[in-house]
Amino acid sequence: MKEIYEPREDSFLLKKYVKKYSKGLVLDMGTGSGIQGLSALQNADFVISADINKNAVRHVKEEIEKNNIDNIKAVRSDLFSYLKNNYFDLKTKKWITS
Repeated sequence: MKEIYEPREDSFLLKKYVKKYSKGLVLDMGTGSGIQGLSALQNADFVISADINKNAVRHVKEEIEKNNIDNIKAVRSDLFSYLKNNYFDLKTKKWITS
């Protein structure tokens, strides 16, 4: 998974809140490994996991297929270009700076 952002301590902290507050339609922007989008599935009706990184999108699609999940979609998008006409009940994004 070195082509995508691997979960670290901050990812697991955010995961706790994503599980708690997810509902309805959830956007996981910059999905990376997909940890937040997959966590949101516990309470959300549907999740869109988006990333500009094609490797991240491919990884999440593989997880979706492997686990036979039908209420999540992985898409390649630069920020909101693919998603501009959608309303979301929860948006999650872990900003990474160097």
